Amino acid sequence: MNKKIGYILGGIGLAVGGYAYFLKRQSDKLTNLEYRFQNIKFQNIGINNVKLTADIVINNPSDVRFVINGYNIDISYQGRQIANVQKSNINTLLRANGVATLPIEVQLDPLSVTENLLSILLSNYSVGDGQPKGIRYVGKISGRFGLIGFKNIDVDYTYQ
Repeated sequence: MNKKIGYILGGIGLAVGGYAYFLKRQSDKLTNLEYRFQNIKFQNIGINNVKLTADIVINNPSDVRFVINGYNIDISYQGRQIANVQKSNINTLLRANGVATLPIEVQLDPLSVTENLLSILLSNYSVGDGQPKGIRYVGKISGRFGLIGFKNIDVDYTYQ
């Protein structure tokens, strides 16, 4: 009788250990989350208000689905922070080996930025190819899969 209990406990231990190893491998893949920013647009450029919109397209390289709970991203332009975008409780499902899109929107007051952001933006539009240069997004994404939550997946992207 003791041998049967030993085999049962050993089998349960192997199953739990195997599942824990699987989750560890998948969480390692999640730390290398692939993402890109697209549809970056400046709208309503004026003296009192500048609106920046973009989409974060996230590719899940793991074999588990998870839910993105929130993000905290600093946006800088030509080396100066111009905004911080935070959102929580968004609950966007990202399927295994799938893709999800998170829209972000930032309202800026050019008068509160240390340099005249509006003149920098307008000079880039007037002498360049119509696209602003050097917008950098740095921050963290948080989420959960199953009962396990995770935070601080790094985002560091520069739009040239």
